[in-house]
Amino acid sequence: MSWHAEGRVCVVAHTTEVPSDAEWSAYLEAMRVYPRVRELRVLIYSAGGGPSSTQRQRLQQQVGHRTPPVAILTTTATPMHGIGTALRWFNGQVGMFEEHQREAAYAHLGLSPFESASAGMCLARLRRQLGLEKRAALG
Repeated sequence: MSWHAEGRVCVVAHTTEVPSDAEWSAYLEAMRVYPRVRELRVLIYSAGGGPSSTQRQRLQQQVGHRTPPVAILTTTATPMHGIGTALRWFNGQVGMFEEHQREAAYAHLGLSPFESASAGMCLARLRRQLGLEKRAALG
């Protein structure tokens, strides 16, 4: 798992694995102190992995009733599709998108053209960092 937040956009990338508890704790802490958390939009890419049920519970406890728009880019054949459905139970602003529907994901988040371009570049960088280059070529 890797992430980067800039402005009002947080981009998160997951490998095929569940994040470690240390990774998840670091992410939650970064989001807890993020200065623009009330304006946040979250773009998530998953190669199949995503937070465990315990990690999702921790997320729900932290965000409470502040439920930011979330766009999840994945394929329907990954466990993240089910995780996205579970996330919708406490955040009705979660949208699921196929990897090739990136523009629709940006629109769901209400991103400006500049934010969309920046999020796309950030996502490509995070995917490279996680060794997901081959999957990046598909999106």
